[in-house]
Amino acid sequence: MVINCVAFGCNNLADKRSVVQFHGFPFKRPLLLKEWIKAIRRDNWQPTKFSKLCSDHFLTSDYEDIGEKIYRRLKESAIPSVFKFPQHLQKKIAPRRVLKRCLPNDTVGENNLNEDLNESRLLSVQTPMIQEEETQISVGSQTDKMVESPTKIMLRKKIKVLNQKVRRKVTKISTLNELVQELKQNNCTTDNLTSVMENYFEGIPLECLLNQHRNESTASSHRRYSEKMKEFALTLYFYSVKAYSFVRNHFILPNPRTLRSWLSTFNCKPGFLYEVLEFLKKECEVKPYIKDCALIFDAISIRQRISWDEKEGKYSGYCDYGGIVPTNTEDIASEALLFQIVSYENHFKCPVAYFITNKLSAELQSQLLLSCIKMLFDVGIRVRSITCDGTGSNLSTLSKLGATITG
Repeated sequence: MVINCVAFGCNNLADKRSVVQFHGFPFKRPLLLKEWIKAIRRDNWQPTKFSKLCSDHFLTSDYEDIGEKIYRRLKESAIPSVFKFPQHLQKKIAPRRVLKRCLPNDTVGENNLNEDLNESRLLSVQTPMIQEEETQISVGSQTDKMVESPTKIMLRKKIKVLNQKVRRKVTKISTLNELVQELKQNNCTTDNLTSVMENYFEGIPLECLLNQHRNESTASSHRRYSEKMKEFALTLYFYSVKAYSFVRNHFILPNPRTLRSWLSTFNCKPGFLYEVLEFLKKECEVKPYIKDCALIFDAISIRQRISWDEKEGKYSGYCDYGGIVPTNTEDIASEALLFQIVSYENHFKCPVAYFITNKLSAELQSQLLLSCIKMLFDVGIRVRSITCDGTGSNLSTLSKLGATITG
């Protein structure tokens, strides 16, 4: 295989009779390889493992001094620097201006000698001054170019915008301070805020605003709520948990755990829920749509289990009719009979009674149903219809109350 030099204008070939050495490219040292490629100055060219460079392109100082051997070794940092590039590829070296000084003749008089020396000194002194002025002018022009760069212009605009924002914030703060002083002079501070809200609001909106004002700067564990706020929170929570969470994000309302603790103080034992009936009696006075309702009753299957109730101090899981009907303590409950009213005109429903039973008879069930209708009538609620599923015990219950089942 013929090996030739890859440098520009070099025709050296590898020959046994030739004294020219050929060197491969340093592929194992990428930085040095980059310098070699840069020195060769060939556009869009990359060496291969077969590319060689002859010794004519290296200086004598690029080789190690190992005596008079035929084959010399390149230094590790050697870079080719001897090439015969054409005129357009050679580096242009700017000619330096050399100042010449004229020496006087020996025959010239002392006065002429002094004059020549003064002129030469003046020339040598003035020349650096001219060069210094030119240097200053070039630096000044470069500085102007740097100032007018796109980065400088962008940063200058950004500084201007930030200064405008700061100035507007300062103006807004001073304006708000003046507004606060004016409100204090006009007696519109929080001292008489309660009276101002009472003049413009009433009912639940007023209670929400007053509650917000009272508990806004109070820790959550030390907040206190009025009776109206408690009723509002409980009612809203039973209507919709999602609605309660949404309102609680905007107004200060009790935590759902607090609501459950309030409910635990009510008497919710099996039987007729008298506290619920009292609540419905008050609601009928302000909500006419509750007065006409449908009564729904149904038996819900539950798991048969006996457990100890630490709060009551007794076992639970037996049949319980709320003391209305005597029960056998050995009968384990298997279902719960629930009575619930539903409004015709609005989205309102509320349980009014429940009993823990085990296959309740139709006669006893009819008596409980009749008692429930009478209690609802006493609090102002008229039962317009009765709804239940079509089991045999439910049909027998309706028949004992005088209902006729057809179809």
